[in-house]
Amino acid sequence: MNITKVEVQHICKLAKIKLGEEGLCKTTAEFEEILQHMKCIEKFDFEEEAMKSDKEGMQANENIKQTHEENQTLRKDEVVAFRNHEKLFKNTKDMKDGYIRIPKIIE
Repeated sequence: MNITKVEVQHICKLAKIKLGEEGLCKTTAEFEEILQHMKCIEKFDFEEEAMKSDKEGMQANENIKQTHEENQTLRKDEVVAFRNHEKLFKNTKDMKDGYIRIPKIIE
């Protein structure tokens, strides 16, 4: 599969990347190499290996879950108010009425 400079320009536009003529040529060549690698990978059947890995992964997850449940000790969940606001906000640049002010980021 050949990729054209027009297609690369379209991809760059979608990604909001500006490229000069040299960068466009280099990126087109890189995309072409990636597509060639994908063609090589297409030849292999990974279905059997994936099924085997899934079974092994599920068994490992069960073992981890059992070990975790056996060793799990939880503390009581208690609500505690944080009182040291000076320490909490000491690195803020701008505060107003107890809130941190930040620059507007939406146009």
